[in-house]
Amino acid sequence: MTILPSLQLVKVVFFEQSDVDFVIIEIEYPEGTVKEVTDLGLRRAEEFLYDKPYIEAFTSTVGSGSQFGAGGSGEKFANIFINLRLDRNTTSSEIVEALRDEYAVIRDFKLTVNQPSDGPPTGAALIVKFLGDDLTEITDIANQSAQLFKETDGVVNVNTSTNNNNTEYVLTLNRAKAAALGLDAFTVSQVLRSAVFGADATSITTLDSDIDISVKLNISNNKDALAEETNITSIDALERIELTTAGGSVPLSSVVDVTLRESSAVINHESQKRVVSVTADVREGVNARETQTLLAERVKNKLDIPSDVEISTGGGETEESNEAFLEMFIALIVGVVLMIGVLVLQFNSFLHTRYVLSILPYSLIGIMFGLAATQSPLSFPSMMGFIALSGIVVNNSILLIDVMNHLRRERPSAELKELVLDAAASRLRPIILTTITTVIGMIPSL
Repeated sequence: MTILPSLQLVKVVFFEQSDVDFVIIEIEYPEGTVKEVTDLGLRRAEEFLYDKPYIEAFTSTVGSGSQFGAGGSGEKFANIFINLRLDRNTTSSEIVEALRDEYAVIRDFKLTVNQPSDGPPTGAALIVKFLGDDLTEITDIANQSAQLFKETDGVVNVNTSTNNNNTEYVLTLNRAKAAALGLDAFTVSQVLRSAVFGADATSITTLDSDIDISVKLNISNNKDALAEETNITSIDALERIELTTAGGSVPLSSVVDVTLRESSAVINHESQKRVVSVTADVREGVNARETQTLLAERVKNKLDIPSDVEISTGGGETEESNEAFLEMFIALIVGVVLMIGVLVLQFNSFLHTRYVLSILPYSLIGIMFGLAATQSPLSFPSMMGFIALSGIVVNNSILLIDVMNHLRRERPSAELKELVLDAAASRLRPIILTTITTVIGMIPSL
């Protein structure tokens, strides 16, 4: 009676996380951060690890993310690879949760704590995508959704695809002022480009090749600056670049308006639309599929989504698990069809084939009761076990039907019930021994 209600508690996951011997910590600073600053943040993260009794050793790297995590390379990235002690009393999942709580005090850079997955890489556990034509609009919606993710219990490592964006200065020409001074957009842009990037003045011909000589303006505040240092300056210095007009020289600031805006490092597209995604992971014990559905509903109900913006929840662990389960279901159907063909040829009877295959649905009872009793989720390995179990059950059914037919030919006058009981009794030991052998053979792979 206590197991029946628990049947509703069987969760669905792609691969259940088991205890592993490694933990990965990844650090990411904003775009443009130099390696020295990243190293200081890495040292702060290391201070939390020195007194942990479950850590055997750890390795720190500045300049790249972990190959087991989100990855990435550049001066803003760092990672710590932790080897856990084999004689520890806590699981890797418990250690990850504990470290996440401790590192919650660090807010000036992004720090994530993860562990390698048992299954193939599936991306983030949770993902919501926003598709539209206006990049600024969908970016704002994604940022609001990220805040909803952070406010949801059990959701960690929230990230948006625009996290790597930079900021840039935009110089917009005031065409009315420029026309009054006799300037146009081409002239202003050429002067600015020549001042910042230089212009080819001449070339020196050698025996092997021609060497171009470029001339550019030293816009830095250092008169003794080297060639590669001449562009190190401020926006104020750029605004003071002089433009030659018929009435004399005027500063660049008199004809341009300077603004600051977000610069997209990468603009992703999906279904011929621009897309910005919000991803996250879940804590131990939190079901990703249920949380994904909950977050999608919260985004639709709490945010003002324009009609031209499309929401998609495709990708990540949920989509991977759906595809895997669909493929396995198709494989099961194909297997049943093949079994029907083989059984019809063996028994020369569709009725006997139906008897053999009728046992398959009953095997689901034991599977669901077993998962509910052990509080285990329905996962990819358990689905593979069900397919393997189907073959074993069908094999046992063939043995029973074959013995029953043999007894009917030997004792045609005997009652059917007696024949069934005799056949079951005679085949019980071989079936049990075969099943035990199969179970014992699978134990090393668990």
